[in-house]
Amino acid sequence: MILKQFDEFNGVWYDVTGVAGETLRFDNNGQIQDSPILWGDISGNIQAQNDLKNEFSNYVALNTWVDYSNTTTITGFSSVTTKKVQYIILGNVRIVHYQIIGTSNATTFTFTLPFSGSSFADQFFVGHAVNNTTTQNIVTARITASSSTVDLFLGNNVTTNAWTASGTKRAEGTLTIAI
Repeated sequence: MILKQFDEFNGVWYDVTGVAGETLRFDNNGQIQDSPILWGDISGNIQAQNDLKNEFSNYVALNTWVDYSNTTTITGFSSVTTKKVQYIILGNVRIVHYQIIGTSNATTFTFTLPFSGSSFADQFFVGHAVNNTTTQNIVTARITASSSTVDLFLGNNVTTNAWTASGTKRAEGTLTIAI
């Protein structure tokens, strides 16, 4: 699927092209547009139109943040007091905001996402961390290629984890993930 976003007369439009070259145009609310409505050979094919509309819905969140807080799986805690994970879909990019706070019971720290990163290479990001209740530090977030798990490392060393297995553990940041 190819997705093109553009501004036409101050309105946002999306052209979604399927594998056979068929294209539909959607407005910012996910509605098929009348002009131009179709390219390719699907003008009478309702199933093909519906398939493209489903593809569009799956790949574009229409500028809406999705709250994933209640679904994400978090490891490294005996209890979690704050669990905020949200994302927005922008074509082949996912932007994720996260804030996780709780009582540590491990030297590791992970959380899951509803999508996998690109298979091309691991991706790395920097955020803010608190370790052992008061120690401020940076957190390095890593998404291994083709994985949906975010590994959070205290500091800038992604070969060893330096989290304390007690006290308050906290991390927050923003990830811009290529899929």
